Amino acid sequence: ELKVPHLIVLGHTGCGGIKSGHNLHTNNKKQHNVFINKWLNILLPALDNISKNISKKEQIQLLEEESIRVSLNNLFEFPNVKYSVENKTLSIHGLIHDIGSGTLKSLNPLTEQFETI
Repeated sequence: ELKVPHLIVLGHTGCGGIKSGHNLHTNNKKQHNVFINKWLNILLPALDNISKNISKKEQIQLLEEESIRVSLNNLFEFPNVKYSVENKTLSIHGLIHDIGSGTLKSLNPLTEQFETI
């Protein structure tokens, strides 16, 4: 049982992990580090959800946000998290921090869009 009222998934702009994952999966540039490749494979569902008909920079920006959405959805695979959210004893939040501007955005669960807070 979780004994916290809130669970936060926090990402940030300019994330090296997101950029590396994008490069790994869009350019088929396999790194020789098996551990890192496994970790970057976590991004595949998020990468599948973004448009490939936009610039690389825009894809990476969308991937930064989409990875948070996918991570939030993955939390519901844990029965205790799902139960706690359904019973309103746990709230989960997706946030992204823009490192350049200092802006913090929160994922609106109704619109599924990130909004400045």
